Order: sequence, then C-alpha cells, then structure tokens
Amino acid sequence: GLNRERKNEAREFISVISRSEAAKVYISDIIYIESEARKIHIHTADGNYSAYRKLDEIVDKLPENFFRCHKSCIINLEKVINMKDRVIYFECGDSLAICAEKYTKAVQAYKGYLIRNEKNSN
Repeated sequence: GLNRERKNEAREFISVISRSEAAKVYISDIIYIESEARKIHIHTADGNYSAYRKLDEIVDKLPENFFRCHKSCIINLEKVINMKDRVIYFECGDSLAICAEKYTKAVQAYKGYLIRNEKNSN
C-alpha cells in the first residue's frame, strides 16, 4: 500500500564521500542542494554535507518533488513553506533569493506541487 511505498522512498539516499567524511544522506531529509565550482553542498535540517560531485549526476536520482531552479541549485518542494518576492523560504528557516526569471518557474512548480499534494492528503 501507500505507506509501504512511502517508507521505501524515505530510505533512498545519496552518498556523500569526501576525504574527511563518508555519509548517507536520505533524500527525504534534503532541503536543497547547491553546486559551487566542482563541489555540491547538500543542506539538511541536521547539517550540511559537501562532496566533489556534479549536480547533473544527482538530479537523476531525485524524485519529482525536487525542482531545479537553476543550473547550480535544486530545491525540495516538500520543504518549502512559502515563496514570495523572489525568495524561497524553507520550513527550517533557511531562505534562498533567486532571479526573477527562475523565480517564475519555481513558483509554477511549487503551485503545481501544492495542488497535487493537497488533493492527495484528503
């Protein structure tokens, strides 16, 4: 049933391997992912993880509630509490400012996510 699928989904993870750390980051814990030079930074409520990986590699592993706002950033729509005036606000208190053009697309994605999931929660 639905609950079992949910549980399996929550177990999916991305591996973060660097010189000083090896970690399993659960996809459902990810708030957003940024890339900078050749590194990615994964933001979760429990802390941030960095590794030498390409964002492109990771995009393919993420479910549809993740949205790529621009080439160096992916957000988890499940963790967004509000989008207003070109700023994305997350449940954890973090926020991200993005340019107008990308913001329009992000808001469209978020509205779609809200509408789809509001129906599902009934």
